[in-house]
Amino acid sequence: MEQHNIKLTTFNCKSVKRSINYVKQLCKFYDIIALQETWLLPNEISYLGNISSDYSFTGTSAVDTSSGMLKGRPYGGVALLWRSNLFQSVSVLQCSNPRVCAVKIVSNDRPFIVVCVYMPTDCTDNLPEFTDCLSAVSAIVDECEVESVYILGDFNAHPAGVILGLVIVGSTDAIFREPGETKGPNSLITGDLLIIVAQVITSCQMVYEEKYVRGLNIPPLQAVGWEGVFGFSVLSALLVVFYWTPAPPHFGHNARGTVEDAVDGLVQIGNNPVLLVAILGTIVSIAFFNFAGISVTKEMSATTRMVLDSVRTLVIWMVSLAVRWQVFHWPHLLGFAVLIYGMAEYNALVPRCRRAPAPAPAPDSAAADDDHEEA
Repeated sequence: MEQHNIKLTTFNCKSVKRSINYVKQLCKFYDIIALQETWLLPNEISYLGNISSDYSFTGTSAVDTSSGMLKGRPYGGVALLWRSNLFQSVSVLQCSNPRVCAVKIVSNDRPFIVVCVYMPTDCTDNLPEFTDCLSAVSAIVDECEVESVYILGDFNAHPAGVILGLVIVGSTDAIFREPGETKGPNSLITGDLLIIVAQVITSCQMVYEEKYVRGLNIPPLQAVGWEGVFGFSVLSALLVVFYWTPAPPHFGHNARGTVEDAVDGLVQIGNNPVLLVAILGTIVSIAFFNFAGISVTKEMSATTRMVLDSVRTLVIWMVSLAVRWQVFHWPHLLGFAVLIYGMAEYNALVPRCRRAPAPAPAPDSAAADDDHEEA
């Protein structure tokens, strides 16, 4: 089969019947299309075949027709469309969750999975349903054992408030220079890039923690203990290496001109009881911090853990102001306000105005209506 760059897209169509013309336009540019909120009844899934004769399809309906009577408009539903003549083989993967549909595709002798999901809105009440969706996706991936998995869909997550708040806080430090600051813009950019790299590494760590702690049901305290053993072993070995590794002046200020001087560090700790108490306090603090973090990851999710962890920046800023290690700048308040609002929005703590439901008829009036009809 000829090599081909596969193009994928996702679209929340809010009724595929109403937006069918737009979906047909997507078929001109994309090979695989994931649709959410198709609003199709179980007996209407075949309607997806009207979109394009060049595409095959699969889909699910979220509408429950078991009662025989439908109230209100249809809702939910997901679907996948793929170009029929492009792939060697395509098999539909069975899934009982109406928010998930998936196919296994073989292209150029390489299999991969495409999953379409429509996640519930990000609020605490929907956590069980949210977890069910993740479990369904995880079961599909584990059963097929392929190298590549593409998950498309509407994830109903809105972390923009948290990200915007952190950007405002970080930009303020770059704009307002401290008195006597000698570091140039290159140093600031280098520092920001190192922080971004550190965040990427931390994100990978959180994802793997969630996979193993939840998937293998590992107790949080045991996970923290093994992380501590691994970290202590690796850093102890690196301290020996860094003790002999020369470093430029801006990477270290010890007399030997190396990256680290563990011997000098131990001497300083022995000569300063305050430093010893501070280090012991840090050890205890980090131990509880990691235990609490992994507990949140196991019971909720790694995303929730990182959103809550962003509040730590606010605490650090307040302590820095209290001990006069940092100068107050008003944009910090704006940034932290957006940060807190984003966290509250993510956890569905922001009150919303909702239309009150129509009052149910009183039993007496309903009985009177029945007597009137019999008469």
